[in-house]
Amino acid sequence: VESAVNDQCDYHNQDERAQFVHQKSFSLLNLLMDFPKKPAVISVELFRTSYGEPLGSRDAVRHCRGHVFKTSDPLCYLCPQWWKPQTWRENARNLNSVSHASYRDAVWPVQNHPPDDLCSKYWSGLSHPEAGVHAMVASTIFFQFLVVMEKKHVLLKLSKQSLVSAPKAIETPKNICLDHISSYHAKQDDPRDPFQDDI
Repeated sequence: VESAVNDQCDYHNQDERAQFVHQKSFSLLNLLMDFPKKPAVISVELFRTSYGEPLGSRDAVRHCRGHVFKTSDPLCYLCPQWWKPQTWRENARNLNSVSHASYRDAVWPVQNHPPDDLCSKYWSGLSHPEAGVHAMVASTIFFQFLVVMEKKHVLLKLSKQSLVSAPKAIETPKNICLDHISSYHAKQDDPRDPFQDDI
C-alpha cells in the first residue's frame, strides 16, 4: 500500500492532515489485515520534492510559501510537510501490525539533513517521480525483503516477544513476520552489513 502522493497538504494544514492520514490509514490497514485468508500487507513509504525551474519553485511556493527549504542543488525545493506522511501513518501501521518499507528512511532518514543530490538522484520530478526513482523504490523494497528473509528467525523471535508485551488490534499470524519491527532504515556512516551483522 502506498499513498504518500495522496497524503500531501499545504504547510498550514499539517495538523488536520496528520489526523486525517492516521484515521484513514488505520481504517484501510485494518480492513486489509482483516480480509479472509490474511493477505500479506506492507506499507511503502515515500516522500516528495519539487525539482526544476520554473515549475519546481512555483510548486513549492504554492504548497509552503515562506517555508521553502533548499538543498545544495539550486533546482531542488522542499516543503517540510512532504517528508511527514510516513510519520503521520506510524501509529496506524503499528496498531495493525503492518510492516513498512521506507524509501524515505533509506534515502533521507533525517528531515533536516537531506542528501545533497536528493532531487537529481533520488526524486526527480514533483509529486510523481520519474521512472528511475520507481526502480530505486523497488530496489529498496527488494533489499528489505532480502534482509528480512536472511534474519527471519531473529525477527520472528522479536515479533513474538513484542506480541506478549504489546497487544495489537488484530491477531498476528504465528508463522510470518508482520510486526512493524521488520523495517529497513539507512544510517549514515553505519559500517554494519545487514546480512552479516547482528540486528
